[in-house]
Amino acid sequence: MKVMPVYLWGDMHAFTMAKNKMVENSLLDVNLLQELQKDNTWWRNDKISSDWDKPFYRSDFYKYIGELKSKDIQVIIGPRRVGKTILLYQMIKHLMETLKVESKYIIYLDLSKPYIAFNIGGILPCLKVYQESILKKDFADLDKNERVYIFVDEVQKEKNWAANLESIRSRKYSISFFVTGSSGTEIDKKASESLVGRANFRYILPLKFKDILRKEMGYNDSKLEEVKELCDVFENAVKSKNVKKLYTYIVNELITTTLTSTFQIKVKDTLNLYMLKGGYPEFYEEYKEEHWNVMSKRMRDDYFERIVSRDIVEAFNVNKPETIRKLYLLIGFDTSNIASFANYAKIIDTRKNTVLEYFEYLKRSFLISASEKYYPKKRPRGEQKKVYVVDVGMRNAVLGITKQDFGTHKAQLGQLAETIAHGHCMRLKYKIHPTNDFILNYWRAKNQNEIDIIMDLGESLLPIEVKYAETINSEDKANLKAYLIEHKKKVAFGILITKDSLFLDENIIGIPLWLFLLIC
Repeated sequence: MKVMPVYLWGDMHAFTMAKNKMVENSLLDVNLLQELQKDNTWWRNDKISSDWDKPFYRSDFYKYIGELKSKDIQVIIGPRRVGKTILLYQMIKHLMETLKVESKYIIYLDLSKPYIAFNIGGILPCLKVYQESILKKDFADLDKNERVYIFVDEVQKEKNWAANLESIRSRKYSISFFVTGSSGTEIDKKASESLVGRANFRYILPLKFKDILRKEMGYNDSKLEEVKELCDVFENAVKSKNVKKLYTYIVNELITTTLTSTFQIKVKDTLNLYMLKGGYPEFYEEYKEEHWNVMSKRMRDDYFERIVSRDIVEAFNVNKPETIRKLYLLIGFDTSNIASFANYAKIIDTRKNTVLEYFEYLKRSFLISASEKYYPKKRPRGEQKKVYVVDVGMRNAVLGITKQDFGTHKAQLGQLAETIAHGHCMRLKYKIHPTNDFILNYWRAKNQNEIDIIMDLGESLLPIEVKYAETINSEDKANLKAYLIEHKKKVAFGILITKDSLFLDENIIGIPLWLFLLIC
């Protein structure tokens, strides 16, 4: 019979202390240069790792490379797994291959690595090693024709990241900074203390429909290139308040040439896929062939649960993660409807204030968004909010929606259509009227008539109603017509987003959802 050894408490304590000391020593015994070389493979062979060398470039990549010489710190914020790291590597590849920047002038730091977490590395120690061993000169000694590019991933992992980067930027060295983070509030809070007026904040979200279509149809599809002009025509129609110009272009130019029946079938099939899977890149790449049941489980376990248990719980010190999960479930079911926070609190069995607090955490973690009721004059924001999930694929996965459900009422296709339209309208608003105000509104009259989306463009308003139905009748246009009459001084025309109907009825243009998304 095997006899188990018996330890006294003192023996066990000594053993535990010794073990912890061994772990500590092994962590401290880190060659920082070697660790940096693992992530910065281009120092050795002038190439990024094949693991990060993706052929697809999201649309906003081209906006970011326009900031490569900026003096301000570029802060890119977004949820997990939307492609922030890949974006950084693609910019690094662009620097080396297109702009012919020598590899020693580029450094990438991943602050989620263990040697960073234990305060062995960090931004300043890593940059010190980089200057000594790779650049072989101090930043202060850079020549006029030299420029260093610093890319920092998961920047929220370092407590004093903003102050540390500003300590370098403020010396006006020839350096460009790009940083990413997954926890919007932590980044905003820390940056506001040290980087006021010295940083540009950009938000990266799951891929929009046009990007998914580019993936599905081929990255250089000529038809999608031809559709690009539609965006310019739409913007011109909005600014000139001439809806007939937009309608004429679609009918006379697009329908007769680019928008062939074959092209339309492919676009509509891709939209059906997008309404199920959403816009997370991996589900159109390495996991593309997975069955939806497998894919949705991965989305719940690897995406949603990590956002809740890591980003939200850690960033906001949440002690009731299950309440967060339940609240997202309710909002997912209610997406595109006006929230009832009191009802949510009753269902979850918690206080209303807790629901309101957790609602903000979900927003700041990029899982949901909200729309405020529109008033001609600015009023304090109240509780009458329309709520939306940010990604319909995430919502479908968490709610357990199956592929078979899409042929039934359970899929709530009308709500999904408005949710997708709302998310794309936020991006469209920024394109037409670029400000830091991404908020969209909705309109509700005293008789409870409602317009789904009001886009405030400063000098004008653009009302958008979503009716995702096979046929459109006069009742579907009634709310838009009433709104156009009531707000005729600021509104030139309205948009009715349909399932497949294209029409012009006086100053209302009906546009199918798939075509409207190509504008955004």
